[in-house]
Amino acid sequence: MLDWKILVAAFAALLIASTVLVGGAGGFGLTDIFNKIGEWLKSSPFGGFFQTPVASIHEVDVALKPKTYTLKTSSNINLSIDSINFVDFNGNIEADFQGKTLVFTEANTPLNIKMPLQNITIHDIRVDKIFLDETDFSVSSNQLETTGENGTIEIFDFYGEIRFSPDSVELHGNVSMVRGNNKDIV
Repeated sequence: MLDWKILVAAFAALLIASTVLVGGAGGFGLTDIFNKIGEWLKSSPFGGFFQTPVASIHEVDVALKPKTYTLKTSSNINLSIDSINFVDFNGNIEADFQGKTLVFTEANTPLNIKMPLQNITIHDIRVDKIFLDETDFSVSSNQLETTGENGTIEIFDFYGEIRFSPDSVELHGNVSMVRGNNKDIV
């Protein structure tokens, strides 16, 4: 009699081989297939066999000193600045550190608000990717600190708070990866 583990392994191998031979199953990737199989088998003892890998998360503090910085939000944010309240804002926030201005541009609308650059903190913000070139940066994580001058920094899957000041941007939160000057930092 066949052991159930052998049967499941043979089924998985057959599924993967047929997916590779068909060339992605008409647009489906392996991740999509594993997710569907996991849903089908969730209530059975085989449900844990098919799981999508999860990116590791690292807690970081990042200080940036660019000339300009454009933050493209990946989620709606709520923010209060003096008597102005932004509710469910989704768009770009551009900080010009030389001209000391801050511009909010709502996505898919002509709304554009320009104000003097001041100390502002945005809580619970999600940003898929942050890329800056020709900037000074400092990254601190797990007692490890890395700095760069006039370099390139990439931050992936950031979630946390972002603080603007008249001279810099600080990020405090979680990321999946940080690259500085084309090297993995975190």
